[in-house]
Amino acid sequence: ASDCSDSYERISIQQGLSYGYPLSSISAHVSHRVNHQTLRVTPYSSKFDVASFGVLGYELMLNELTKVEQKEIKNQIAFYKEHRELFQYGDFYIVKPKKYEGDTAMWMVQSKDHKEAIIGYFNGLQSLCPKETFLKGYNFLKGKQYSVEVMNQPHNIKKFGNLVNM
Repeated sequence: ASDCSDSYERISIQQGLSYGYPLSSISAHVSHRVNHQTLRVTPYSSKFDVASFGVLGYELMLNELTKVEQKEIKNQIAFYKEHRELFQYGDFYIVKPKKYEGDTAMWMVQSKDHKEAIIGYFNGLQSLCPKETFLKGYNFLKGKQYSVEVMNQPHNIKKFGNLVNM
């Protein structure tokens, strides 16, 4: 797909590739928290969220991970293995395409029987005043009741600056 493993850049890369290739042919990796091309620092959770829409892999120095990061990645791998068939072979929809720099995107993979779906909502670059996010009913799934689960996105609050750390 690309040497670039920066999750923000990968949104455009994977979205473009999905117009011509199935997700099962798009290799997508979670790499070190500081991207080697853009130097952007991105949480592993954000990297996983994008990379899971394809053939997931990791490119990490395991000895540099904290215990919290190791647990997070272990949970990510377990989630992906549980939903691997859906991610790789489900019907893929670009619900909201990323069009511009900083724009958001929303993707969905849906099971062939329409009973399960996973939605990825990806913010562009961080904004001081982000808009509210609403997931409208798209009627992709059968039935009238849905169970919605949001993945935990751990953050080290000490990295938010001096005021938070006082």
